[in-house]
Amino acid sequence: MLKKSIKVQSIIIFKQRLYIIGFFIIFTFVLVNYFNNIKIYNGYDVSQMIHPTKLSLLNTYGKIGFYFMQYFPFILVIPASFSFLKDKDNQTMVYVISRVGRANYYYGKIISVFLMTFLAFSIPLFLELLLNLIAFPAGAAGDQSGVKHYDLAYIQNTGNYLFAKIWKISPYLYSILFTIMLSSVASSFSVFTTALSMTKFTKYKVMVLLPVYLLLTIINAISTKFNANIKYTFYLMSHDTVPKMDCLYLVIAALLILISFILIKAQIKRELE
Repeated sequence: MLKKSIKVQSIIIFKQRLYIIGFFIIFTFVLVNYFNNIKIYNGYDVSQMIHPTKLSLLNTYGKIGFYFMQYFPFILVIPASFSFLKDKDNQTMVYVISRVGRANYYYGKIISVFLMTFLAFSIPLFLELLLNLIAFPAGAAGDQSGVKHYDLAYIQNTGNYLFAKIWKISPYLYSILFTIMLSSVASSFSVFTTALSMTKFTKYKVMVLLPVYLLLTIINAISTKFNANIKYTFYLMSHDTVPKMDCLYLVIAALLILISFILIKAQIKRELE
């Protein structure tokens, strides 16, 4: 019954207006970044070109990517985080519970939110990678920082990439895995927000926008106060050169999912009493 719940709720989320809006916001960022790169690098010689994987929306040096990251805490909640409140308003929740049971509804909701948010981020970003490989020469090896490959600074910079060893094996594999990582982190934040929306914490829909924003703002404040390299932009932009702990945001994502399941279990117990 859990599989049925996941399938049904994924379809429901997919058909919701906010999911379509969220998907196209991300897709628009990707397209604007892509055409902006075409405009900038049109007519460049291969020797002057930037490596295709470094032209993505998630690249540290891109102007469009900078704005994407500033709005990231809000963008990630749009596709699926409002789905529980929507179900509650239009009685979809009652219908699905009658078919799959209360526990399967709640756990299915969380899993479907994760999956659909993951797709909302990963599909546009993978499409961008494919477009970059088609439009820009694979033999290009430039870097937006202007540092040459044989410089010591370049070796130090690439050594500070998240999961730098994978970059050294293959920039393309690195881009694929980085996209999976970012999409998973965004999905875990969305799951956490959805779990909170099931509690008394969220009286108004607008409050769904706050938890991730407040969490990341606090993390950034701690980073600044204690000179710790833990700002989310250091970890969620693909070629950031600040020294970092590779698994930090994966650990945060795992903790948020764990907390989400604890909140859901408590909510189910409360409703059954």
